Amino acid sequence: MKKLNKIFGLFLVTVFVFALLSPVNAQRSYRGNRGDYNRSYGGDYARQSRGYSYYRPPFVSNYQYRYAPRYVSYPRGSISISFGGNPYYYGGGSFYRPYGGSFRRVMPPIGIRIGILPVGYTPVYVGPHQYYFSEGTYYRRYDDSNYEVVDAPMGAELSSLPRNAKSVMVNGEKFYELNGTYYKEDRNSKGQVVYVVVGKNGKIDNSEELPAAPAVGDKVSQIPLNSKTVTINGQKLFVAPDDTYYQAEADGSYTVVGIANP
Repeated sequence: MKKLNKIFGLFLVTVFVFALLSPVNAQRSYRGNRGDYNRSYGGDYARQSRGYSYYRPPFVSNYQYRYAPRYVSYPRGSISISFGGNPYYYGGGSFYRPYGGSFRRVMPPIGIRIGILPVGYTPVYVGPHQYYFSEGTYYRRYDDSNYEVVDAPMGAELSSLPRNAKSVMVNGEKFYELNGTYYKEDRNSKGQVVYVVVGKNGKIDNSEELPAAPAVGDKVSQIPLNSKTVTINGQKLFVAPDDTYYQAEADGSYTVVGIANP
């Protein structure tokens, strides 16, 4: 009987110890599985990234190249282009350059050439000249085999704003800016809303144009306000506040006859 009690006691101790160790083993198993899951997910993710892996720094925009994502490698199938002594890689309609141990998407330099236009480009006409627009870049046919990146042509019209163009105010007037090119909303001859290139290379001039300074011989329909009547050599003239002298004509107009401070 004592022997049976001893065996039963050992059995209870074994069950108790097993119960204590089971959660520990389960936790170890879970951590191990999660590690395996991460390794598996990373491998699948890399394969799904069109042949190249990438990572994004915080607050990354898909289009603002100054904060562009950094890629471990350029896209598979890209072509290598040397321009200005610098290496570029063109693939998927975008340009890439090496930065340290990674690659970044960049705006192509003016003058670089490619053999095939990006998919989804938009044809643009400025007068008799044809251009091609894609992702903020303008192209023009260079020869039978190449297209060249060119400056944004002034007056070019787009039916919709380029992706990621930002609204800006210049001298109280609203424009849209992307990569140094300024667009202004307007309407074409059909009454459709268009966006017209009105500035480039980070420059736009919409300041108020001052009237040209009067010159001797100019004719005007009226003289400036606060002009005074004077008599010089027996002739009646009118002198404006800026010391410009006018003579009245028989038809009611006035002719500039003298400028005291040219």
